[in-house]
Amino acid sequence: AVETARLAVSLDDTSVFAHRDLGYALEKQGNYQGAVAEYQRASQLHPRLAQPYIDLGRIHMARSRYQDAISALEKATVVEPTSAHALDSLGRAYFNTGDHQRAVVVLQKAVEVDPDFTPAYGHLGLAYYVVRNYEDAILMFRKALELGATELEYYYELGLAYAFLDRCDEARPWCLKAIELNNTAWPAW
Repeated sequence: AVETARLAVSLDDTSVFAHRDLGYALEKQGNYQGAVAEYQRASQLHPRLAQPYIDLGRIHMARSRYQDAISALEKATVVEPTSAHALDSLGRAYFNTGDHQRAVVVLQKAVEVDPDFTPAYGHLGLAYYVVRNYEDAILMFRKALELGATELEYYYELGLAYAFLDRCDEARPWCLKAIELNNTAWPAW
């Protein structure tokens, strides 16, 4: 993949997609420095495209460079303010850095701009759960699962949210479903 992407870049150094693909191939190999350079080049070639900034944010998060990640992801939401993917990525970055309230606000925007963007519902459910807004967490987890999300965590967090509201009869089926999917889902047990 790296060889092919390098060939594509050599054939057209002005292709944002060739640079992004090369960055992704390098990222998958663990060559983060090279991937960052390619994503930066892609963002220079097409500064109004959110994806290269999202890619940069993902790499910076993986490398625990949180402020760089948030800066890149904020840029993604500026260049494409109606990109649910960009908003979701920024919301997850805030969540992962412990800024759960800010994560809620950004993830709410993600579901507003694209009511069919499944990942944002699950991530918003997690954010609501962490800030102990169990009622809204339930709504978001259920919506994510309705839209086809398959993350095991959503099942047992949904069950636990019901349990924290003393609605154990409603909690039980979700925890059992999590255990059915993976019998080592210890939070569900």
